[in-house]
Amino acid sequence: MVEHYDSVFTSKQNEEIHKLLQRPQWSFAGGGSIEDGFTSFFWHLDGLEKDVYFLHLFKEIQERFLQGKDTELVRCYANGQTAGQSGVPHTDDGDITILYFPNNWKGYWGGHLNFSDGKDITKVIEYKQNRLVKFDTNILHYASDTVMTFFGLRMSLAFKIKVK
Repeated sequence: MVEHYDSVFTSKQNEEIHKLLQRPQWSFAGGGSIEDGFTSFFWHLDGLEKDVYFLHLFKEIQERFLQGKDTELVRCYANGQTAGQSGVPHTDDGDITILYFPNNWKGYWGGHLNFSDGKDITKVIEYKQNRLVKFDTNILHYASDTVMTFFGLRMSLAFKIKVK
């Protein structure tokens, strides 16, 4: 299951999320490796499941996008990528992943979310401001890098969710 929703939060909420993700708490600790030896590194902001604002945001997500499911938040964090920082195909922990895209964005900047069957890209969700993507954690996915002419930080806010 891969679903996406647009215009998810109010403009005020989106501005607050974007502002909170710009705090100077990022580390260059994101990324991963795959069996062919390719390793990617990008920016990471961990521990947001302890932040009152993001806990409140998760409650709203539960009510609107996980209705009828008894769920709990396992982790919440943000990833940040600049030009040349592509992710690698991976699965997630938990049962459901929700990604939120807070940046004002132009499609030609790249940074889209790709889903894979292990060999080919099977689905691409374009990065778009105020878009939420919900998917099962066992689906291979990764974020592509941004174009070299984009000088900002492509951010995604991740909620890792366990179904009780």
